[in-house]
Amino acid sequence: MSAPEQRLLRQMCSRAETSAQAAALIQRARLQTTPGSGHTLGSLSSGLPAICAYIASTRLNNGDVTKQDAQLASCLQPSDFEKALGIIESAIGAPRPLKNTRNSTGITYESLFRVYSISESPTMLRIMHKVEQIVIKYAPDTSRRVIICTIFFWTCKVLKISSFTIQSAEFLEKNEIDYDSYAYIINILKTRCRDLKADLEDEWAAMQRLQASSSGSPAKPTQVSLSPTKSPSKKKALRELPSRDTKKHEVALFPAAETVAPSTPTSPAKRRKLDPPVRSETAAEPSASDVPVDPPTPSTRSITIRRQPAIAPPPATTSQDVATISTPRRQRSSVSVSPSKKSRGKEPEVDVVDTSAMDVDEDAESSSPSDDGDVLVSRRFRPVFLDHKQWYRRDPRMARIWRTAEAHKEAMTKLYGHPFEEYRPQAVLSP
Repeated sequence: MSAPEQRLLRQMCSRAETSAQAAALIQRARLQTTPGSGHTLGSLSSGLPAICAYIASTRLNNGDVTKQDAQLASCLQPSDFEKALGIIESAIGAPRPLKNTRNSTGITYESLFRVYSISESPTMLRIMHKVEQIVIKYAPDTSRRVIICTIFFWTCKVLKISSFTIQSAEFLEKNEIDYDSYAYIINILKTRCRDLKADLEDEWAAMQRLQASSSGSPAKPTQVSLSPTKSPSKKKALRELPSRDTKKHEVALFPAAETVAPSTPTSPAKRRKLDPPVRSETAAEPSASDVPVDPPTPSTRSITIRRQPAIAPPPATTSQDVATISTPRRQRSSVSVSPSKKSRGKEPEVDVVDTSAMDVDEDAESSSPSDDGDVLVSRRFRPVFLDHKQWYRRDPRMARIWRTAEAHKEAMTKLYGHPFEEYRPQAVLSP
């Protein structure tokens, strides 16, 4: 049978038994309608496949192919179709039972679905019909009842239908199927239907996923989100919008610029490190929260400290006291003053550089008490290469370890002598 005829049968026949019997009738009718047989079709031979499909459906009495569908598929006029149908029926003779349809009691896949309480699936039916076509090709003498029941049992076991729990022995006994025929069909299914088995499993899994997604999980009550004003949680602090009056980077430890008295300042004096810090009276200076603080001038190169004493100013200190003065870091007050805004007509102020805000060399920190006599010179400029000093400083811990090691070396050398003393060249005195 040619490929166009096979394609036509697939389009017309939805059942495997109809397609198989139509293919057998086409081969038989083609032999019986050759020239000289007395049943020549001539120009009506184009309607042979469609007419054979209609005859097969009529003999099976399944209504798969109607007469009108066969006439349209044959591309013949109704009168020509009736003429060709009569020639083919007279050529093939009276219908005789086929081997693959004997012992058929009208059992179908649909009836088996109903008997075993399995929901009928179009995917399963389509795959079963494809499998049946292959089985009929390799087992033409097997009863159709055996083929249908075996394919149904095999399909349910492959798909692992939960409701189909019957065993093979019970299934064969209930449907009156011979075990040898059943084993023969199962062997064909295992060897010839591997691709269809994979397609069946894939399509069944896809259908199960689709059903699960369409059904979905039971809807859960959605939680109503409360607005921030109705939420019982702790309220967050509101952010203050920036404006001209907004004070940026205010520090409560530093007094405001307005706290400095406009009177003629005296020479400020720092307290010694050993002296406890003196608390200023609350009435002398207002708190920082009461007086607004102006932002510092970005162009200020150095931070100068000006302290307005709350009590009577002490007598002027000597140069030795100035050298040893240090101010606690938490109690200093910084007022940024631009050089261009210095007051005129007033006595010059003594500016003391805050050494805690600048990098100080290690040698200056570990200065001996003998350096107290030197006067601390105020610097109004940033030293050259000040940012490079940190790369040339030694770790204090390493210096301490080094001094300990040197002292230990000297002690061991005094006790045992230098280990390489004997290798030193000795001066030879000439006589």
